[in-house]
Amino acid sequence: MIAGALALLISIYVLVNRPRTLALKTFLLFSLLVSFWEFVVLIHRAAPNRDISTFFFLISAIAHNLSLPLYLITVLSIRGGGKKLQLVFVPAIITIVIYLFLPFEVFPTEFGWSYRIAKTDSLFMPSAFIYPYLAFVYLGYPIAILFVLFGLVRRARSHLLKKKYAILLASFVAFQAIGMLLTNYLLMLNPSFPPFGGVLNFLTLLFMGYAVHIKEEKIPLSLRVDTGDFFKVYSSFLTVLFNYTAGTSLGEESFKFLDFINESDIKNQVTLSEKGITFQQSSTLNIPQLISRNLKALERNFRDTEVVDYYLRVLNTAYLIVGKDLKGIVAENEKFLLESDLIYGVANGELLQWIVKDRSLEGLDPIDAGLKIYKRILLPVLNEIQASVEFGKRLAMYRATKDVKISEYGEISVVDVKKSLSTIPKEERLPILIESFNSLASWVYEKILTSPGIDMQNVINRLHRVLTLNQKRANELNIYYTFLERLAAKIPKTQVQRLYYEYLESLVETRTSELKEVQKRLLETERMAAIGETAGMVGHDLRNPLQVIFNSLYLLKNKLGSSPMPSGQKESLEKLIDIVSEQARYMNKIVSDLQDFAKPITVEFVETSLQKLINEVLYTMQIQSNIKTSIEISEDFPMVTLDPVLMKRVFSNLFSNAVQAMPDGGKLTVSALQEKDNITITVSDTGVGISKESMRKIFTPLFTTKARGQGFGLAVCKRLVEAHGGTISIESEVGKGSMFTISLPFIKKFIGKN
Repeated sequence: MIAGALALLISIYVLVNRPRTLALKTFLLFSLLVSFWEFVVLIHRAAPNRDISTFFFLISAIAHNLSLPLYLITVLSIRGGGKKLQLVFVPAIITIVIYLFLPFEVFPTEFGWSYRIAKTDSLFMPSAFIYPYLAFVYLGYPIAILFVLFGLVRRARSHLLKKKYAILLASFVAFQAIGMLLTNYLLMLNPSFPPFGGVLNFLTLLFMGYAVHIKEEKIPLSLRVDTGDFFKVYSSFLTVLFNYTAGTSLGEESFKFLDFINESDIKNQVTLSEKGITFQQSSTLNIPQLISRNLKALERNFRDTEVVDYYLRVLNTAYLIVGKDLKGIVAENEKFLLESDLIYGVANGELLQWIVKDRSLEGLDPIDAGLKIYKRILLPVLNEIQASVEFGKRLAMYRATKDVKISEYGEISVVDVKKSLSTIPKEERLPILIESFNSLASWVYEKILTSPGIDMQNVINRLHRVLTLNQKRANELNIYYTFLERLAAKIPKTQVQRLYYEYLESLVETRTSELKEVQKRLLETERMAAIGETAGMVGHDLRNPLQVIFNSLYLLKNKLGSSPMPSGQKESLEKLIDIVSEQARYMNKIVSDLQDFAKPITVEFVETSLQKLINEVLYTMQIQSNIKTSIEISEDFPMVTLDPVLMKRVFSNLFSNAVQAMPDGGKLTVSALQEKDNITITVSDTGVGISKESMRKIFTPLFTTKARGQGFGLAVCKRLVEAHGGTISIESEVGKGSMFTISLPFIKKFIGKN
């Protein structure tokens, strides 16, 4: 009971510390299992009757069979684990299934209820298989754990890992391999022997937790060294990296330092001691290759951590040595260099000349984007101001900047700023961020630009480059306007005023362009409304005369059938009536298109079979024998939710266009595909195709490429598809054919609009 309570306390401690790695998560599960197992065993032995004792015995057996696989997975995942660790549970799960069907005898002893397996040899559970298998699993897990731990102790290069694995090995041998086997053996000889399994599991848990939580001791960081000494600067970064991994709250990420060394292929050049880390000099060192390997390792293992900020010292020192040889590295790792902001600080922003566009701020929330923008504004000039005592005082003056960390090498970390901002109301965070950093950044540039002997134009050019690369997101957050306005007010220099003027000019151009686009859309909307209104009136005025024509033709055909006139004359008149009927139907279609375009669209969603809907449309059409139709939709294609009446109009128009585009024959193909939450329907033909110029206007009302036609058919299709919440597009090549693609939401939650 005490062991279970202590195991539960350990579980709570780990849970409060928020375990992040698989090793700590499985350790948490193991500690919870030990606690649960101890309580269940207590209930099993003290149960008031045989049935309750049997039930809790089975529960304890399940917990016991899961404990060793969890232990093994924890050991294997200390160094990150693998994708198939769950296979470790397979033998245990099979054992649990067998236990559920095995006949157990539960009987009372002086210490409470105990158990033994009754003899069985049924068809489904032959003893010749069951007992050897249980023995195999019973011994297999401990033996596997011993072999794994022994191998890990031998292979561990890190003192920390060797210590972890050695403690795990020694404790497992003592409490599981010897203690648990001995306890179970004594229980088999004498069922009245007191059970010590819970105590042994708790001791295993205790030493396991101690091993998992061991942390490396941090190494003192040397004072700043000459930035021209690449090996000493690189050693200082390795020390920062080591201390970062050693300082994790539960010590489970220490191995990442060794991973970085191995992935960078420098394990033979790094010496680790209590006094520090030394990167040994080598005349054969290829710095660009080393930088490239480092960046890939940082992106893979330390992305979005502040340790990446401190790699700037290495890049700056490397630039002093190899200069433009870093251009290839920038091209290869551009995405990560931009996302991490590193490229903005190298050689005071010199590498930005190789960057055309920066999209790394897209998708970031306003606080993250704002912090990055200000960090990028400061990085190119930080080396020129950081030694100032007044700069440190300025950082402490403002609410958001007081948590900015600046290293001896001019590296900036804003991780703590975001943590600090999270403690204030959400609506106040961005205004406070902008006000604080605008005050700091404008002071920094004022200090630099008014310093004697400063190359003002060079500083302005660097700032202009940063502003240009980040302009879109900064404008959205209203950062640049307030920053440059304040800077221009403080520094009445021509270069600064020109920078502010150019920004305002570009802002006006952007706003003018946006205004022109809005006006264009407004004019188009008004034009479409006028067309729709006219179409509605024309359609209404033509519908009645057309109906009279249809009725008259019907009566005329009936009278002609009963007329005594000669058969030759009768056939000639019937042909004339058919011609008039065909033209009337064509006029009726134009009227329908006009009315469909003009009237409001109300979508009545119905679950529909797409194959059936398309077949019904094709069945009503007259398609020449030299045109082959192919419906490439699988039989198990799911039901779709749409308005069948409206979509029949869409397909009818598309199929008619396809047939008319193939006067000499060809192939009409209809296919459909479901992709996540969308269905994509394509209608393609092998006809004459459409020119690029015509494709730009193909969905515009009154535009047509046909000798006969009013240009409403595809415009109506577009309206009907968009009323379903979908889109329609076209691809075509003259002489090869056209393909219309309709994309519709698969799960309908959209209500059709006019």
